[in-house]
Amino acid sequence: MIDWPSISPDLNPIENLWAILKQKVEKKGSICLMRKKKLNKKKFHEIIRKEWNDIDPDIFRNLAENMCNHINELISENGKKINY
Repeated sequence: MIDWPSISPDLNPIENLWAILKQKVEKKGSICLMRKKKLNKKKFHEIIRKEWNDIDPDIFRNLAENMCNHINELISENGKKINY
């Protein structure tokens, strides 16, 4: 048994979700800027909402389902960082 790490991206699937959202928002924001469209605060928030709503539900499901694997790997590695 390992102590629960206070901060561990290995046990925090939302970190992966934020990375996915960030990538999608950066791509959409870059496209707007390349097309010389204004990217004000309101437009930026619209992009974030749209990209969040467009995330495939399977991604959420996969992140949750893989938690058991992550926990087992962490136990095997005695709490050391894992690659996933």
